[in-house]
Amino acid sequence: MKQISKTSLSLAILLATTVIGSTAHAAEQRPFFVEAGVGMSSIDTGLDGEPGVSVDEEDVFFSIGAGYSFNKMFAIEAGYIDLGEAEASVPAVGYTATVTADGFYFGPRLTLEITPQFEAYGRVGMFAWDAEGKDSDGFSASDDGTDVYFGIGAAYKISDQVSLGADWTRYTLESDGDDLDVDAFGAKLKFNF
Repeated sequence: MKQISKTSLSLAILLATTVIGSTAHAAEQRPFFVEAGVGMSSIDTGLDGEPGVSVDEEDVFFSIGAGYSFNKMFAIEAGYIDLGEAEASVPAVGYTATVTADGFYFGPRLTLEITPQFEAYGRVGMFAWDAEGKDSDGFSASDDGTDVYFGIGAAYKISDQVSLGADWTRYTLESDGDDLDVDAFGAKLKFNF
């Protein structure tokens, strides 16, 4: 009877250790993630400082994305971002023009774990964008292209599944030799599963 009890106790300890180890391993192996971001964007129109021109280059952006982590350091991400709107006006003549931009991004993300709860990351990839401009005279035009985005960020792990972070990313839009850079700085909520 004592032998059976010792064997049962040993099996129970072994089973508990295996279950705890499996749970910890499963918590580390959450390769898929989704994330949502919001913050301020700044669209560099190149008109800031022009005499007689009033410019509002800042707006709210939002993004949604997903990805796959191959390990703790390397992941692939993809998503959509609405970069908002910039407006320029010439009050003396009542003229106003606006430009909006959005697009899809895809690229690698490299992560450096600073502590078990805190990590820093860099991101770079391709940005397939659409931009539209219109003015108060009724003129409108649109353009699209594929250019580069790059950025850095940091995140705090609230749990194994959830982290909250902040990042800065520059999205480049090049059209007919003209560059339109958009900087996005904001917060991101990330869910791992």
